[in-house]
Amino acid sequence: GCDFEAGICSWTNEGEVAWGTASGATASTGTGPSGANEGSAYAYTEASWNSGKTFILESPALTPTSSYTVSWDYHMYGGDMGSVKFEVETADGTWVELWSMAGDQGDQWDSAQANVPAGSQAMRFYAVTGQSYRSDICLDNLVVTEVSASTTTTSTTTTTSTTTTSTTTTSTSTTTSTTTTSTTTTSTSTTTSTTTTSTTTTSTSTTTAQVTTTTVTTTTTKAKQDLMALQCGFEANETCAYQKSGPNKRPMAWRGFAGRTPSPGTGPLGAYSGSRYMYLEASEPALPGDVHTLTSPSVAV
Repeated sequence: GCDFEAGICSWTNEGEVAWGTASGATASTGTGPSGANEGSAYAYTEASWNSGKTFILESPALTPTSSYTVSWDYHMYGGDMGSVKFEVETADGTWVELWSMAGDQGDQWDSAQANVPAGSQAMRFYAVTGQSYRSDICLDNLVVTEVSASTTTTSTTTTTSTTTTSTTTTSTSTTTSTTTTSTTTTSTSTTTSTTTTSTTTTSTSTTTAQVTTTTVTTTTTKAKQDLMALQCGFEANETCAYQKSGPNKRPMAWRGFAGRTPSPGTGPLGAYSGSRYMYLEASEPALPGDVHTLTSPSVAV
């Protein structure tokens, strides 16, 4: 961000004329603020001798994997006030408008905010002065908040237990004792016979080592180029990427307009934001009950 207390910070001037900084009122009467909205300094376009010129204030390079929230204060007071847009640069180098304001907004500071999607390369304020010196456009209290891409880690652990099977030794022994019988005439001797049967111990051991499987899933915020195409201020391009349609054999009734609509007793005094808006003309040749549509471009889901 930048509070413009010590110049334009790390932002750069890329237009026909450079944004300057000032404290107090600007040099011209009937335009500009009496002072900064916060602190003592602000950035502004000097419209004197610069009618119809472009003033571009561009940010440093952004981190493509991060999204950003940007807020600022602006002052647009003057009878020949021009316009200012906040734009972001997409991956293919195209500048896309996220916010715009045009015309005299009165002698006061107002606030605005925009969400910059991931994948954006840079951002800028693109101002064009009006047709006289009464077109000083001012910015103050510029705050940029980075929102890093989220990372989710899922860890799965599989453990196999160790099983040991042991066979106990069994020993069988058979013993026959010796008996001696003695008489005067005959002697019989019986020899002892011993038989031993031994069963050898067999031990079976099965061991399976612990296996740990770790799965890492990274969720990166996708560049929202398709959603950005849905935004439209109806200023320079009447319908942006939207398509108009209406009843056959009658003109399409959606129209871009500035100020009050031609019919009394209906419609607004002017645009809610900027200087232009879209409206549905109900006067002839339109008929009661006609259906008119304004259809957005397709977006990926």
